[in-house]
Amino acid sequence: MKTLTAKLILLFCIVTLTSCGYRLVRSSLSVIPDDFKTISIPLFKNETGEPNLEKQVTEAVVQKFISIGRLKVTSDQEKADAVLEGAITRYTPNIPLSFAGSSNIREYRVEITGRLILKEAATGRVIRQLDNLYSKREYMVDDKLMVTREHELEAKKLAAFEFARDLAMALENF
Repeated sequence: MKTLTAKLILLFCIVTLTSCGYRLVRSSLSVIPDDFKTISIPLFKNETGEPNLEKQVTEAVVQKFISIGRLKVTSDQEKADAVLEGAITRYTPNIPLSFAGSSNIREYRVEITGRLILKEAATGRVIRQLDNLYSKREYMVDDKLMVTREHELEAKKLAAFEFARDLAMALENF
C-alpha cells in the first residue's frame, strides 16, 4: 500500500510540474533583439487632416507594448534600447460598404495607414521599417446623424487598437 501511495504521489508531482499551461510566448523570429529591455514610443506624426489621430494611435501602441510586457515602455529616449517612430499617413473614415436600396448607405469602413521605424536607440540603426501598416474597421449608419458619428468614432478607436496589434505582431512575430 505504501508503494502505491508513493507512486501516486510521484506521478502527481511529475504531472503537476510538467503539465502544459497556456501563456503568450515570444517567437524566436522576433525582430527586436533579446537583450533589448526598454522601448521609447514618441508621439507619432499626423500626416492626415484628422485631429488627434496621432494621439489615439500612439496611445493604442503604447498600451499594446505594456500589455505584452516584454519591453518596458519609457518616455526617456536616452534610457531606451529601442525607439519606435511613426507617422499616420492616411485616414479614410467614410468608405461605403453596403447599401439599402440604390443610394442609401448602411455601412461604412474606417481605414488607418501608417509608416513606422524601429531603431536601436544608441546607434540609430534601423531594425525594422514598415511603410504601409494598415488597419480597418466597419461601422453602421443610423438614421440619427449623431449616432452614426458615435459609431464612426468607435470604429476609429477599434481601428487604432487593430493597428497596434498588427504592429506588435509584425515586430514580435507572435
